[in-house]
Amino acid sequence: MNKLARGVTSSSKGRNIYRVTKTRYWKDLHKSISKETYEHPLIKSPSRCDACHDRFGMTNYIDGEDISLKVLGLLESMKIYLK
Repeated sequence: MNKLARGVTSSSKGRNIYRVTKTRYWKDLHKSISKETYEHPLIKSPSRCDACHDRFGMTNYIDGEDISLKVLGLLESMKIYLK
């Protein structure tokens, strides 16, 4: 089991959670991302993992190295990173 899976599993405390975005682990990892970022027309929602994680769906592992924000331009990406 990879780090993401372990974090999600342990933070659910035995409850059935059907959305990774509802787990404490996910919330802790993404707490620095503003609500406005998720409302961006090209991102739309916290559940659109592929909007920010370049290899989402290609592997079973996601990490900080995988973040690209390729759907946004350079200036928009920098605003998000520097918040």
